Amino acid sequence: MESQSVLDNFDNLRKPPKFHHACCKLIKHLDRSQQNKGKAEVLSQEMKYALKRLIRGMGSADQGTVVGFSACLAALLKSHSDIINISTVHEYVESELELKSSLLRGEEGIVTFGRVLVYGCIIRSDIMNQLNKEEKSFILDQLLLFCYKRSYVSGPVYYYIENFLKIVNFDKKYVKIVLSHVLNNKFHMNIDMLHLLLTLQNVNLPSLMATTQSKAFAIASSLPNIYELDTVPEFVNILTDIRSTDDLNLTVYARFANNLLHVYSKQSPRIVKELWNEVETKVLTSRELTLNKKLAVFKLFCSLILHCETSQQIVTFLTPNFLHTVVKVTSDIPSDLVHSTSPMFVLNEKFSNKLVLKRKTDKLGYETVEHGTTRVNHEEEETSDASDSDGDVSDDEVADTFRVEGKDVLTMIELFLRDPALINVEKITHTKIVQTLINSLDKENVHRLATLYKSILDENGGQQRTNGTPPSKKQRHGRGGKENGIGEHKKTSYNNKDKIYILSMLSKLVLHPSLTQDHRVTPSTQGGKANGDACGDSEEQAWKYEQVEYVFDLALGVSPWNHELAAAYKKALFSLLGHQLHHELLEQLVHHANQLVVNGQTKNMKMTPEISACWSQCQDMITKLKKKIASAAGKLSKTSIDSAAGSKKSILIAFHTMYLQLCLYLFLDNSISIDVIEELNHCYERFDEKQKKTSTVDSEEPHWIEVVTELFLSLLSKESQLLRHLVGKVFKLLVPTLTVQTVQQILQVLDPSKNPLKGDGLEESDDEDEDDNEDEDNAASEDEEVDNEAVEEEEEEEEKKPNVSK
Repeated sequence: MESQSVLDNFDNLRKPPKFHHACCKLIKHLDRSQQNKGKAEVLSQEMKYALKRLIRGMGSADQGTVVGFSACLAALLKSHSDIINISTVHEYVESELELKSSLLRGEEGIVTFGRVLVYGCIIRSDIMNQLNKEEKSFILDQLLLFCYKRSYVSGPVYYYIENFLKIVNFDKKYVKIVLSHVLNNKFHMNIDMLHLLLTLQNVNLPSLMATTQSKAFAIASSLPNIYELDTVPEFVNILTDIRSTDDLNLTVYARFANNLLHVYSKQSPRIVKELWNEVETKVLTSRELTLNKKLAVFKLFCSLILHCETSQQIVTFLTPNFLHTVVKVTSDIPSDLVHSTSPMFVLNEKFSNKLVLKRKTDKLGYETVEHGTTRVNHEEEETSDASDSDGDVSDDEVADTFRVEGKDVLTMIELFLRDPALINVEKITHTKIVQTLINSLDKENVHRLATLYKSILDENGGQQRTNGTPPSKKQRHGRGGKENGIGEHKKTSYNNKDKIYILSMLSKLVLHPSLTQDHRVTPSTQGGKANGDACGDSEEQAWKYEQVEYVFDLALGVSPWNHELAAAYKKALFSLLGHQLHHELLEQLVHHANQLVVNGQTKNMKMTPEISACWSQCQDMITKLKKKIASAAGKLSKTSIDSAAGSKKSILIAFHTMYLQLCLYLFLDNSISIDVIEELNHCYERFDEKQKKTSTVDSEEPHWIEVVTELFLSLLSKESQLLRHLVGKVFKLLVPTLTVQTVQQILQVLDPSKNPLKGDGLEESDDEDEDDNEDEDNAASEDEEVDNEAVEEEEEEEEKKPNVSK
């Protein structure tokens, strides 16, 4: 029974959930059997059987079996490295994994892969430290030989070879063996071989740049130079010619990009442009461009981006063919590769300063290559330690070394906006790349970006589709993405949706954070605060008004028959007015709107007699309130601090602001505006009467602030963001004048028991109360019936008693 349970462990090694436990039990049993043998240098029969069966299991076609058996074999070799020698393992490999001529091609490949795994287990165990030079050379020759037979085993082969070279401390003899193989297969080099080549090139990297000493082994004299203009096309093809998406997880892209941008580009500045020109003109325009090649190009781009030190370098990689490919292929990127392979995602993270760079194991593929950390011999220990300190760069230092120039960021934004096929890049790639780039601009470049927006909105190309003739199916589907030949994209004009998007971006630009950062007082600018801030504020407000006036003219200047643009432009305008704009800016805009109304230049609005009368009334009230505000301010400045005068000025400013906003709201929804303005007139009349009369007003009439509060509650119930912003802005000025009745009005609206959203719940509770009352009534009636029955029974008993006595 015990032997049967031990043999069951081999079956459990094939099951992923159980193979760890089975491996431990099997090794413990083999330890006991070897101890019972007595002779430590002789393998027990059970140990021999286990070795043979584990090695034979390496040649299985089942992946789960290979994983479990290889893990157990590596652990067994590591724990018994003192009694298991290489000759025994090689003997069992030849007998259990024999490459017979009668094997089919598929069976031969499986057996070859099994042999690779066995020698990999040897490298991972402690047996390597006990081997002599001939045995080590034999293992290295065997692994290199397998690459000739099967190309798909090159991945694990070069991984084991890299570990092998690290164990032998990159000894000159073994490196030469590897280099002889690499150089002989240069024209058949794949991505795995390039990965190994970069590993060798990173050994003692400073010696590659400078003149090598005679005592040091100069690997540079034997390696082919990857970073040369002549060899760039060859290595670009190697990096983009992948077998499957699993190759994208290799660190070869990070090592290649790190060496290229941090070392070799400084010696040969042209090499970076030549490399990307090869990608742009040869790889992306090839007729054999597969999805895997596109993903490989994306991975190369992401690795280069992560190692860029300046924003100017990033502009080099944002080329037309590449960007159009990104727009087309982003939806095809596997979900598990989005964070490391999606170009716009990585670019967005680069500029948003949210990268979490982890050395060597980062999901984004960033790898801090430790230049020269591997010591070739003890004589170079000091040089190697110095290079270690240079190579180990912390994440914060890497983030600090990235320099952003405003003109470069503006160039990137222009690349996305100037091409109608790329204008929706955020929607297609599910990122905020354009907004992130905009947020990193300074004040000067924000002004330039506004000019770019206006130039796009002023183009006539976007209105060519709104002349009453709908676009054809070919135009709709060929917008910005269809190609004429290879690498040539059809130029298309901006449609209505593009222009609406640009206008919304222009509206948000007025509130850009860089426009207010320049006015913060610093110790160096405190002396000139009065003049400098006043001048800066006036210039900033003038620029903001220029943008608001442009949007206003654009919204009212669109032809009324173009309903799509007219409605969207109006919404963009009033979403802009809903923000906290300066009071003087609103006055200037109303004055400009009045000139347009007088001159009849409002194409997008028909001025009916009712609207004209309401507009004229608002203009009169605005002029009247402006004079009263100036008068109140004069009285306040002449006298001492007077709370009543200050309160009156605040109330007048509140009414003035409401009239300014509501008369502009006439252009959006005149039906609501006319009614609200009439109510506002009544509120102001009550306030004006209150100020003129010295005696108290009739107590039966509500106070003017109560009427204004009712108006505010009515405005808040409207589905308009502008009106809600208006209430929030004005209510702060009227807080000192609130009365007890006004507060009660507000609390009644905020009463949770009267919340309409909980109406169903209240009805249910009422129903429950009714049910409870009914239950109580029923119970009471039942109790009454019981009492009546008891009374009747007593009466019957009393009637029977006399008969008994008789």
